[in-house]
Amino acid sequence: MSVREPRQPGLRQLTRSLNAAARRQRKLAGEQAEQAAALQRQAQLDPGTGLLLRPNFVLRLQGLLRGAQATPSGLVLVRVPRLEAINERLGHDAADRVLGAVADVLLTYVERVRGAVAGRLNGSDFGLLLPAAGVAAETARSVHETLSASPALRAAGVEVFVGAADGLVDVAAGAALAEADAALA
Repeated sequence: MSVREPRQPGLRQLTRSLNAAARRQRKLAGEQAEQAAALQRQAQLDPGTGLLLRPNFVLRLQGLLRGAQATPSGLVLVRVPRLEAINERLGHDAADRVLGAVADVLLTYVERVRGAVAGRLNGSDFGLLLPAAGVAAETARSVHETLSASPALRAAGVEVFVGAADGLVDVAAGAALAEADAALA
């Protein structure tokens, strides 16, 4: 907040100086807030895909499946098999394009389905949490079809595996992941 400049010449210069210091302080506080937000995003998101990292995804999954506001939900897992071989055979850029294509498909759901959450669970596994029951199998088919047609995956000769668990409620996150992983296998 700036102070109005007084009429006295000596006080006017002092007030200008104080107002300038206050402006610099506000700017610095804004920059620090931006840095804190960036660090928070960096700690929560996978830098290569922009998806939640596993610990954050599991926390969100646990919150949706357990507690007073637990709601029947679906979980879709996507696996990119032999990702290391793709990296060695075609290079890091091609592997990154494959990962980016998977992330883009999952983020489409996050953007369009209220409460959906996507995460990178490890190097080659991804998860999509759907805050509604009865749609996981259909979503898994759609994700698989979309990824199978993806130019990045086709160019790399990659076939993804997709599995789903549906109607999850009042179960631990680990049990939900295990059920979806069993469907993936």
